[in-house]
Amino acid sequence: KRQAWYRYHTTNSDSTLVSIPNMLSGNMPFGRDRGLPSYQVFDNNLLSLARNSFDIQATEHGTRLCPDTVCDPQPAYFRMLFTDSAVILGQIWAPPEFARHLPATNNDWLGFLGEKVDQKQDLNNIRAFQKTINWRTRVTQFDDFVNDISADPGRLYYMHSMFPHASWRHMPDGSLLTADPGGQITGISPNDPASNYKHVWYDSDAAARVSRQRHVLQVGFVDTMIGNLLDRLKALGIYDETLLVITSDHGVSFQAGYSRRGIHGDNLPDISGVPLFIKYPGNQPSGIIDSNAQGMDILPTMLDTLGAKGWSEFDGQSLLDPGRDDSGEKIIYTEKKRTTQLSFDEYRDELTRKAKMLTAEYGQGDYESLYLAGDTTGIIGTAIDAPGITTGEAPAVVYEYADLLNNNHREGAFTQYVLHGNFDGRYADNPSQKLAVSINGRIAAVSEPFSFPG
Repeated sequence: KRQAWYRYHTTNSDSTLVSIPNMLSGNMPFGRDRGLPSYQVFDNNLLSLARNSFDIQATEHGTRLCPDTVCDPQPAYFRMLFTDSAVILGQIWAPPEFARHLPATNNDWLGFLGEKVDQKQDLNNIRAFQKTINWRTRVTQFDDFVNDISADPGRLYYMHSMFPHASWRHMPDGSLLTADPGGQITGISPNDPASNYKHVWYDSDAAARVSRQRHVLQVGFVDTMIGNLLDRLKALGIYDETLLVITSDHGVSFQAGYSRRGIHGDNLPDISGVPLFIKYPGNQPSGIIDSNAQGMDILPTMLDTLGAKGWSEFDGQSLLDPGRDDSGEKIIYTEKKRTTQLSFDEYRDELTRKAKMLTAEYGQGDYESLYLAGDTTGIIGTAIDAPGITTGEAPAVVYEYADLLNNNHREGAFTQYVLHGNFDGRYADNPSQKLAVSINGRIAAVSEPFSFPG
């Protein structure tokens, strides 16, 4: 209740490398024609404007908006360019039996090379598994960011965290939910160069549903991470005086047959609607605020809060400006340089419609409601020896990492929450095309088979 939640806030682009310069510069993006997301192109941004007044610590991914005289030198992106190119070419040209051993390329836009799970490793050992998982530095990076915060005055901390970005591997408490070493997203079709859209879901509601469940569980981990950040600020005694902004560059869509990243069909609220939480110094204003907030408004709001002058040239407006015009259109520039515009009232109607639809399918309240999605017959919670339920003599599924299903769940051990496997031929005789999973004799989840090429 001490933060302001701008619940109708939207991004101005569905592309990370466009929306982040948009937010940090306070100006409207114009597709990739604006140039690289660098300080040389966006010389007036948060990190450059603050360099004479603040000691800056910044962690960037994919952008270079902080001047080299302020932040560490540019990472070795040229080396990454060559290694990523090799991975992509391998995925295209290598035979399937070899390509499946390459790192995933459909859950990020750079840095595909990462340590793969050692198949000889003891996967019941959570610490050993964390050492070999792709993107494992996402957690340690954020922990280091929080631990480096000090109570010294005149500090500006900026971090572009790769959470809750795919791959979705974490439960709300931070434990890993799958031993799948590839990191591929279940249900995403290969990119078609002739298509206007990338990262398109196969026509499988069940596959998209599983990925949304994993995404929301990882959003829960983000909530845990933010809680750790707030605890740190309070322990240092600087929470009340801190200006804290938490937002996202763009959203993600889980509609079968549509793009995970691009705006088309009726997925605009999924992609454009992103959280914006601001904890102002003195904790006011706070609560739910219904302003027509957009990404380009964040920097003017921060400068207004800090009492900075001379920023009237920005496209965005301060959210604290009493003369602010909230009647403007929502504007979203897409990766393919198309522009989507709609009125604020139209966007609110779209968002309300989507919120009702998601609540009907996934419930509300605790994370437990996530597991009810897809259960159209109300079978979850039923004992497997209940009347009307017949079990076969042998399982119809061959599990990957089956040994993890039989561990004793001792403290510190890894528990697999996402099941991967293949159905044998007998499953084709099942007319319902439904699958139920039981734990300790009680049905805990339902799903369907995914039939994809390969």
